[in-house]
Amino acid sequence: MVRSGFNSSCVQVPTYDYQTTTYNLDLPPLKEPATKLTWTLFYTLQVLDVYTTSRALEYDCVKEVNPLLGKSPKVKDMVGLKVLLFGPSIWYTNKYEPWSNEDIAGANYLMTAVVANNFDVWSRAKTNKNCIKIR
Repeated sequence: MVRSGFNSSCVQVPTYDYQTTTYNLDLPPLKEPATKLTWTLFYTLQVLDVYTTSRALEYDCVKEVNPLLGKSPKVKDMVGLKVLLFGPSIWYTNKYEPWSNEDIAGANYLMTAVVANNFDVWSRAKTNKNCIKIR
């Protein structure tokens, strides 16, 4: 047997005597920012709302139901209201916490229903013989 000067019974394995510490940061869950597709849909629906509303209002039998706009608003009034309502709220909220797809989904669902209703009102006004085109 060859002795190399190494005695395995004398090797000491290091031991660590420390306490594990766990920190609870209590952070909110991570929210992924909304995709470009979601934002594009949001803005497209806003444009479609103004377009379909203005086209339906070309007939005397159609009146706007939004009390902030009056019975027959102009396009600049509708766009102005959207900018005044959405601009600051989107900027302020997005500044501190980005909007997620889920945040915008509710607005997109609502605006889809509004645009569908506008198309329906416009279509019925066009085919109604008692409605006269005034614009």
